Amino acid sequence: MANRTQLHVLFVRSGNNGVDPISTNQGLSLFENGLKVTYFDIVGKGVIGYLCNIPALRKYIRESNCDLIHAHYSFSGIIASLTCTKKVVCSLMGSDIYASKIGRWLLKIFCLIFWSATIVKSERSAMDFGLKSVKIIPNGINLTKFRTIEKSEARKRLGW
Repeated sequence: MANRTQLHVLFVRSGNNGVDPISTNQGLSLFENGLKVTYFDIVGKGVIGYLCNIPALRKYIRESNCDLIHAHYSFSGIIASLTCTKKVVCSLMGSDIYASKIGRWLLKIFCLIFWSATIVKSERSAMDFGLKSVKIIPNGINLTKFRTIEKSEARKRLGW
């Protein structure tokens, strides 16, 4: 096996609505900091749709030789966990946290047993989810694209 020093992160995410700009931007940020990033887009809706991706994801993981899987949303994290023995980090994006009681119970099992780390986006999400082990990491802002301007200027640009 070749000696690798570059960490390879595989992002597992839904591909049902086209490319997810949030995870794409996160991956680009990691790439710009020296990591190798690849993406696996799950296509298929509902539990059956996601489960049908397990063979293709398992093959992709084996062939890509990734070091870590970062799953975006709970279904992606569950499928990634059922697919391999790699470390899985799962980002709960908000709606997952406010699932039914059974859904939250299932997520907590995956958080505690299967995922190496679980990320939520805000303190409120962490409190509402109710597990102290979650990490709070908000989505970042690209400060080269976005900057603070005066409210009057923003209104003028928007035509308000």
